[in-house]
Amino acid sequence: MLEIKNISKTFNPGTINEKKVFSDFSLTVKDSEFVTIIGANGAGKSTLFNAISGTFFTDSGTILLDGKNITLMSEYKRSRRIGRLFQDPMLGTAPGMTIEENLALAAGRGGWFSTLNRQDRERFKEKLSELGMGLEDKLTKPVGLLSGGQRQALTLMMATINPPDLLLLDEHTAALDPATAEKVLKITNDIVTKYNLTCLMVTHNMQSALDFGNRILMMDDGKVVFDACGEEKKNLKISDLLVLFRKGSGKALNTDRILLS
Repeated sequence: MLEIKNISKTFNPGTINEKKVFSDFSLTVKDSEFVTIIGANGAGKSTLFNAISGTFFTDSGTILLDGKNITLMSEYKRSRRIGRLFQDPMLGTAPGMTIEENLALAAGRGGWFSTLNRQDRERFKEKLSELGMGLEDKLTKPVGLLSGGQRQALTLMMATINPPDLLLLDEHTAALDPATAEKVLKITNDIVTKYNLTCLMVTHNMQSALDFGNRILMMDDGKVVFDACGEEKKNLKISDLLVLFRKGSGKALNTDRILLS
């Protein structure tokens, strides 16, 4: 369970560039919930992920993961429990290393590639076969030669090869073409379901936000303006989201990137 309690964060306080992102923000995500998050640029979505991941410390409030206070835990220590994917497929992998070397790093065998045995490689092949991209037969291929979709799928596999307590997906299909994005989303859903992961997924695509997960949040100006789960979420349409956003925020959701998607 993720528990965010009354966090606040202001960047560049006391300067002309002062920006208050969160003020007394709270959110609870139960174990095995798959939450999709949508909102315009500047709503606080990625900043929320940065706070959870430890990219910066909040000014006040607490963040707990499975009951453990991680508020002041360093980012690299949190990464042992939190998996994260970014929008850019180039992030999250070492392009000059092979697929099996990248997987070895993710699996905790980094630095000891010479000790990789047949059992390790069979495990990697089995995992990669779940992606349906033929990567299980390319273990010795440099990651830099893979397509964007293949790299993002591999990054997803690396983030979940040791199932994390929490998986954060920060618009991880936004840089992919529609067909590839759809395939990576299906792979994402299969992995999250198979391993019963607790997951937060930011997306600019309202239909994807409705199609995936069992809970949806809409954010604006550092606040959650709408929150639905279960049957309520299943019955929603894009037109409903536009009305509910206006009702919750007092303004229209008029970001071209979201509306055009």
